[in-house]
Parts: sequence; C-alpha cells; structure tokens
Amino acid sequence: MLKHMKKIITLYSIFLLIFFTVFFTETNNGSIPERDDQYSSFIEDMYDENISLNSIPITRIPKISDFKPQDKKNFTLALYMAADNDLARYAIRNIRQMSAIGSTNSINIVAHLDIKSNNKKICSHFYVEKDKVLEFNTGNKMLDSGNPESLIKFMSFVIENFPAEHYMLVFWDHGTGIVDPIGNKKMRATDLFLYNPETRKLELDRSVDYLDLICTPGNDPTGYLLLRGICWDDTTGHYLTNQKLLYALSIIKHDVMGGKKIDIIGFDACLMSMLEVATIIKDYGNIMVSSQEVELGTGWNYQSILDPFIHGSIDPVSFSKHIVKAYERTYSPHTNDYTLSAINLNYIEDLENNINTIANILVSCLGIQKNNSVKKAIATSKNRRLCTHFDTPQYIDLHHFYRNLQTNIPLFICNNEQEGNRLKHLLNIKLEEGKSIIEKLIIENVTGKNLSQAKGISIYFPEQRIHPSYPRTEFASHNAWGTLLGEAVPLTR
Repeated sequence: MLKHMKKIITLYSIFLLIFFTVFFTETNNGSIPERDDQYSSFIEDMYDENISLNSIPITRIPKISDFKPQDKKNFTLALYMAADNDLARYAIRNIRQMSAIGSTNSINIVAHLDIKSNNKKICSHFYVEKDKVLEFNTGNKMLDSGNPESLIKFMSFVIENFPAEHYMLVFWDHGTGIVDPIGNKKMRATDLFLYNPETRKLELDRSVDYLDLICTPGNDPTGYLLLRGICWDDTTGHYLTNQKLLYALSIIKHDVMGGKKIDIIGFDACLMSMLEVATIIKDYGNIMVSSQEVELGTGWNYQSILDPFIHGSIDPVSFSKHIVKAYERTYSPHTNDYTLSAINLNYIEDLENNINTIANILVSCLGIQKNNSVKKAIATSKNRRLCTHFDTPQYIDLHHFYRNLQTNIPLFICNNEQEGNRLKHLLNIKLEEGKSIIEKLIIENVTGKNLSQAKGISIYFPEQRIHPSYPRTEFASHNAWGTLLGEAVPLTR
C-alpha cells in the first residue's frame, strides 16, 4: 500500500510540473520574457566590463595646426570627462553614443577625456565625428581632472578652435552636490539600484544614505570624512571643490570668453541640482541642467541628446528642454527613481533673496517660540517621511519644503502673539513668492513616479550635523539659511 501511495504521489508531482510548465508558457506568450530581456539588455550594457578605448575608431592628430579649421557653428558641446575612476567604461560608452551622431554643420562635439587604460593614465582632447574620433595629444600638462587649470586649458582649446554662437559645458563624473569631500573612497551610485521583479524596474535602496556610504569615521568636527566630489581623479586624489570650480569658471568667463557667459552648464553627475550649486555658477552660465537624484552610471544618452543637430540648429532653451526630455525617455522604462531639470540661472538671485528673507523670519520666530513649537514645525516640514528627499535625506526638494512649511505655520506658538501673527503672515507671503520663483526658474523638469513631488531644485538641510565645508560655500557665507540651520539642526540630534 505504501509503495502504491509513493507511486501516486510521484506521478501526481510529475503531472503538476508538466501542467504548470505548459500553463505558464502559454500564459506568458512571450510578453514577460520580452520585458525581462529588455531589462537584461539594459543591465548587461550598464555593467559591460569589456568596453575599452580600442572599441572607438581613433585618428590621432599630432598637432592642432594639422586639423582643418572649423567654421563658426550654432553650438559647441564641450565635455569635461573625469574618467580616471570607476566610471571609465561609461565614458567610452558615452563617446560611442556621440559618434553615432557626430559633429554636424550645426554643432561641434569636443571632449576632454582623463582616463586610465591598461594601467596607463591618458589625457586627450577628442573631436567627435560621425563614426570616428579625432584625438589631439595634450602632453603631460593636463593629467589631473581635479586641477582647475586643466579645465581652463580645455575651454581655451575649445573656444580657440571650435567657434560657435552658443556653448555648452558638461561636467561628467561622480557628484556629491554641494558638500566638499575629503579623502578617497570609491562608491558607485549604480550599486544602490536594486531590481524589483514585480515592477520589472530598478529601484533605489533608500534605507541607506548615499553620503554616509561614501564616508568613513574620521577626525574632522563632524566625525566623518566625506569622500568624493565633482570631477574626481583617482590617480592624483584631487577633485574640483566649490572654490576651484568658482575660480575656473571666473577665469573662463573673463579671460577665455571675453566676459560672455556659457549658455548651458550641465552636470552629468549625481545630486548636483541644488540652489547652492546654482549660486556658484549663476554668474558664469545662463542655464544649468542637472539631477536632484543620484544617476545611474550610464548617465546621459548622448546619441538621443544630439539627435536635433542632424536636422539643423537649435536655441539654448530648446536644447536644454530636449536634454531633460531625452533623459526621461532613456530612464522611464527602467526606473521610477530619476530626476533631471533645466534651470534658468538668471532667476537664482531672486530665489536666494527669497530664502534669505524666509530664513530670517524663521530665526525671529525661533526667538519668541513656546515649547520648541517652531523648531518642531520646521523639523516636521523637512522630515524624510513628509518631504521629498533624495538618496541622501540631507538634500531636500525646496518647493516641497516650502509647501510643507506653509501647512505647518499654524503650529507656531509664540510668546508675543501679536508679533508672532505678523511674522507668520509675512512668512506665508514669502513662501508663496518662493514657490512662484521656483516655478518660474525651472525651464523643464522630469521625475520618476517615486519622486513626483520633486520640482527641480534641492537645498541642503542635514538631519544631524552640518558638514564643515558647507559654511564655506558661496551660498551659506552670504545667506541667512546657514544661520537657520545652526538653530534648527540640533533638534534632530
């Protein structure tokens, strides 16, 4: 009897296996595997370790004088690619994308590439044509992408040899927003994205703070050493600090471009769409294109970005809008955690003045509060559960914070009721004005649905401590926001 039962169970198990195999094969009808293949193709491309400089057809030009002079064009796209780090293969991937379009009658595509190939550091200037790249040897003078002089020399090369009506400068690398790193540690934002089989999309792991992951215990006043910034060079250990970036852009504007601003300054890097970053570059560019959130290593899709120049010329505002929309088309099929915005830098000063006024009002309210009511209302307004933040909760969406603060004004309880009411009324007016300014300065903004409340520009509001580099920034040193943080941040300790 027992033997018969075992036979029946075995046959039944085989039947079930066959049934479900056939059922799922018929039910899926190819649709699910197709989506999985789509995802796999994207991931395989993103993690392809076999990409090298040898995959790009390069023609070396010994001297710039051997190169045919270029007529003045509509646009010159200048890419400062700091790829002497773990992003090297993505730089090559992006150059291949550029060469799919190539320079046209309307645009020059010029790249400064600092990279390591076969354990040898290489620094070259590339002129990207259709299906090929021309390489200009820079010698040994520009082997440090973290040196502002390398950036200045690159832009001098670009302006002198590739004249255009409009210029776009793209900073290509890792990014940590406004804080200045100390030290050297590798961490790819790409590694924070996990595949969700239910949505068949990549999702950010928000249980960890991106800035914490690139920190190690140290001896500075915060207890941490923050370990990376924009245009990081692994060989030298240098990067462009806020002060270096400000210096380089000032020289480029006044000595290289004759006082003219760069039409578009882009950051193909993580977390750079911040008010504090815009403050640094507002005097040197008209439009900033950047992400509030971390970016996948694949970065911008340059083939898609350059597509309009196949058909003719395009103005800077339209080009910046196109870049943002192209980013959405690239990443919306693969993740709900993406952002990109184009910002009119001519309105940044208005926003700075607005937040300076708001910060002063809040400091005054803190001075007459009862039972920490104002501190608590501010903390609630920026709380990570209520206010849009990014893969570091230290960076919050400014527009969302303003909206929350307006909602929480009634929670303010003041010792001097008359003065408190006056300040609350004024605060509400200024918050409304601030939201309007943000809406006016955002030329274009796209987000994944996980970040639908993000409106295009972030601000620094740490949860526990203020990083020592922050008070030295151009923004914090001239704005009452820094004073407010000194009053508000201790509440969360």
